[in-house]
Amino acid sequence: MTGIPVKQYALTFIYLWRNLPGMDGFSLIAEPTRRRILDLLRRREADVGTLVDALGLPQPVVSKHLRVLRDAGAVRSSVDGPRRVYRLGPDPLPEVMAWVEPFRRS
Repeated sequence: MTGIPVKQYALTFIYLWRNLPGMDGFSLIAEPTRRRILDLLRRREADVGTLVDALGLPQPVVSKHLRVLRDAGAVRSSVDGPRRVYRLGPDPLPEVMAWVEPFRRS
C-alpha cells in the first residue's frame, strides 16, 4: 500500500476521469457506481441522500459521480427546496443506444 487512503484515491480518480476530454456513454457506464446510479434513476428520480442510502457510499463520492453524469448529459437536476433532485436526461446514453440498436434488430 502506498499510504494514500482508498477514499482519497477514488475521489482523485473520479475527478481525473471526469476531466478527460471526449467522455462518451461507454466511458460513462464503465464505472460500476455510475451504472448503479443510472439504474436507480431509471426507476425514479432521487435526491443525493436517497442515492447515498441506496448505494451505501459516502455523500462526496455519490456527488462526484452525479457531477460526471450531469456534465455528460446523462442526468439532470432540479432544486426542490433544500434538495437537489436528479433524474435521467432525455437521451442519457446516445452513443450506447446507437451501438446497441443493430443488435436489437437482429
